[in-house]
Amino acid sequence: MENHKTMELFSFILGLSYSLAGIVQIGKGIGLLNSAFAESLFIPGETAGGFVLLVVGAVFIAGWNTFRADQQEGIAYVYVGILLSLIFAAVYMLSMVANGMEAYLLSAEGFENWTPLSDLKPAVYLGLAALGAYLGWKEKFSFSA
Repeated sequence: MENHKTMELFSFILGLSYSLAGIVQIGKGIGLLNSAFAESLFIPGETAGGFVLLVVGAVFIAGWNTFRADQQEGIAYVYVGILLSLIFAAVYMLSMVANGMEAYLLSAEGFENWTPLSDLKPAVYLGLAALGAYLGWKEKFSFSA
């Protein structure tokens, strides 16, 4: 049985990070939190986005729990978590590019004070960690038996 301690640790850290960011994002979205700390981490108040972060975090935490039970299936949860992270990071990046085009190319109303930091969200910077993991472990992503 292959030792996956690095993946187990990665799964725990990303699961915890996504879950905490999701809880804070939901808390701000429903008006329970209004902290400068959350704003300094670029965590907006978005309920739906917070649920997305919680789902990704739950996948990583499930992988961590599976690794702790000494089961090889944990690797599948890590792969799915990385895939979900990359998909949602890409969606938010495309949204950022679209808003940038509205601000700088079209000079659209409502985008006068827009900066790229205006759309920076936890799914983007946590997705960068997932991208790094993917690039480091891409040889392990194999569909052959």
